[in-house]
Amino acid sequence: MELFKNQIQFKQNFSNEPTKPTLRIINIFTNHLHYLLNIFEMKPTIDQVIKGMEKIGATIFREPFSINLFGVRTNENTADTFNDWGGAFYWDDKGKRHELIIPITTDAGVFYRLKPMNKLGTAILVHDKQYRGCYQLMDKGHMGQKAFRQIKPMLYWRDNDKDNQLEFHGKIYEEIAFTNFHYMGKGNKVGNWSAGCQGASVANMNALFKFVEVQKGRVYSYTLIHETTL
Repeated sequence: MELFKNQIQFKQNFSNEPTKPTLRIINIFTNHLHYLLNIFEMKPTIDQVIKGMEKIGATIFREPFSINLFGVRTNENTADTFNDWGGAFYWDDKGKRHELIIPITTDAGVFYRLKPMNKLGTAILVHDKQYRGCYQLMDKGHMGQKAFRQIKPMLYWRDNDKDNQLEFHGKIYEEIAFTNFHYMGKGNKVGNWSAGCQGASVANMNALFKFVEVQKGRVYSYTLIHETTL
């Protein structure tokens, strides 16, 4: 009889509406799942990145210790995680290539897709373009923290339909929107860390900062490619 009562209670509890803590747990699990699925997907190789750069007519810097900074935007354009790829590569003075690829975001988080900071809409950096000398690595480049700070105009679409879907079309604007490449927290969720910036977790950004400092100057070009171009 006691077992039967317990079974009834379990069914009643199971049928109840999920509580707020339960919904938070579900959201956390979903975000981690998106992140893990991205990690286990086949990330691009540097050879593929170079091929993509060549396709769009981008300059590949082959002088020793000259950094090629890049991002690869994936087809997933609704997630709120670091579901894109980015990094850098260079050749040393003996012709050996060095490379780094990390999970990044090339898009605004869902927070700013729903609530754009600009009346024209959320900034989306146009892909399949190379932006020459657009970033300068500064110790206080973004919100008082180390970052690649935008110093030259870049090209943007503006998405103003206020949903979670990114729109890669429409009028293109050329401006300095300060879509810097910066720290975006310690977790897997982009959230309100990005209103159109490029970025990654603290650990991955630190790895990238360390990697690019082999170059003498602190000004870098950035090439953003869509994965379908690779």
